[in-house]
Amino acid sequence: MAEANQRIDAAASSNSGASLNSAIARIQKVALGETAKDLREVSAGSKTIAAAVAENTGAALNTQIQTAIVPDLVADVLTAFPLTADVNITAGVNIAISSPSQIIGTDGNDAIAGSSGGDTIIGKRGNDRLLGLEGNDWINGNLDIDTVDGGIGDDTIYGGKGADSLVGFNGEDILFGDRGFDSINGGDGNDSLYGGKGNDLLAGGNGDDLLAGQLGEDTLTGGLGKDVFLLAPEQGIDTILDFEKGQDLIRLSGGLNFSQLGINSANNVTLISVASSGQVLAALRGITPNLLGIEDFI
Repeated sequence: MAEANQRIDAAASSNSGASLNSAIARIQKVALGETAKDLREVSAGSKTIAAAVAENTGAALNTQIQTAIVPDLVADVLTAFPLTADVNITAGVNIAISSPSQIIGTDGNDAIAGSSGGDTIIGKRGNDRLLGLEGNDWINGNLDIDTVDGGIGDDTIYGGKGADSLVGFNGEDILFGDRGFDSINGGDGNDSLYGGKGNDLLAGGNGDDLLAGQLGEDTLTGGLGKDVFLLAPEQGIDTILDFEKGQDLIRLSGGLNFSQLGINSANNVTLISVASSGQVLAALRGITPNLLGIEDFI
């Protein structure tokens, strides 16, 4: 959390006594102790900003605010003090912000929407709904089952633990499922999708996307565009639903090259395996083994 003193200075310089009173009136029943008293005195003109700041260190203000804020208060505080710094919240809340900020959720089920700028949003615990809106956002669902939408912009999204649903929406996004059985959709733009651990569903959407299922039995759909599917040994069998000859490519990693592969069919799918060990890397639907050649691999 950024220094609370800095936020008070910024807020007080851009908000009149009337707007301060409006926000404070909503918290008269909340035990904010000296912090509320100081704000009222500043609003009334009986105490200077410098004096109020001198009586409260950033750590003290953090403690008082974190133990007093309740969900009904959040919207009013955000209206009176547009956020331009870091914010911690301490209850399951619905949050929408108007300026680029770092927003840290709670241990409850939070709904947090970012701003038109580049935000940092961390969900913490709980089944959270996180929306980046515009700007190049960094979003981490963290723990439990989260739904994350990057919105417009080039976003970086982490699902964290839990079976998360991640959507890049629009822009050149990077999405990491991390741990859990995740559903990842790149949306529009040239996106990079990484499943992490678990049996994940990856859909590139529109654009030239990179799809890496990583550990687990993953299902990959490139969608429209020239997509690249990443395969590596010892990571499970990925099912690729829409490989298009002459458009999509398969990237080999982990020291593999085309000469080490075996390509054959079984149960109406094309299997790509390590020839020496028989380890299956991927099962491709909609294409026969004779159509795959060295030109399809990088």
